[in-house]
Amino acid sequence: MAEDVPLAPVHAAVRARLRAIEPGRAEADMPAPDGDVDGALWLLGDFVSGLAVTSTLAAGERITTLRLTLHVVARDDVRGTLHAVGCLDERNPDVALSTAVITDDDGRTLARAHGRNAVLRDEQAAEYRTATPDWSPTARAPTRWWARAPPPTPTP
Repeated sequence: MAEDVPLAPVHAAVRARLRAIEPGRAEADMPAPDGDVDGALWLLGDFVSGLAVTSTLAAGERITTLRLTLHVVARDDVRGTLHAVGCLDERNPDVALSTAVITDDDGRTLARAHGRNAVLRDEQAAEYRTATPDWSPTARAPTRWWARAPPPTPTP
């Protein structure tokens, strides 16, 4: 957080920034988009609700989203900065529930996101992992795969 480094390429693309995190809670913000407000609300809601869960994981655990719902309260005249707070609502060994509230600079609630995540241990996740296909060099690239040109189209 001190270096203001985005956590994933999608967050770099939309300029979402993590502002605070502690077990069961995360705060982030991002500039309001000029166009697709709904897309920005989805991304920001997923970001902070997922981090609220991730911040409680033990070593060797990870999550995968089972369901994310977004209830949009207001989408008109959105400008400035979107602010989001994600909180862990409930957690058992296998499932975690979280909520995110997204507001604008005036404190107006724009949306609420509700997430349901499966909590997996590394050995469980390995059972479902598949090999990267040969035709996908960008998925196998160790860094900056999003900045590379797509592979050439094979000629018949």
